[in-house]
Amino acid sequence: MRYVPLAHNTRHPESGNSFAQVLHSCGRKDQLDRDMLGRLVGSLSRYLMSVNAPQLPRADPVDSELSFLVSNSRAIPVPPPRPTTS
Repeated sequence: MRYVPLAHNTRHPESGNSFAQVLHSCGRKDQLDRDMLGRLVGSLSRYLMSVNAPQLPRADPVDSELSFLVSNSRAIPVPPPRPTTS
């Protein structure tokens, strides 16, 4: 089972090591809600336009209902769950 997170890299303030910070979990890959992703992209776009952010490059549409530019992606290692103690 795989999950789809929305994450970005940040640096630890003391060690300086880079780590992935999950901003939002989009759920299981096999149950991905494309409508939710479309609403999220729309909300982010409206926010960026409202704060006069610089124009982002537009991606060639792959899907007429939902398209966005992926600049980089890689797997995020997830540690196994810790055993519970009673």
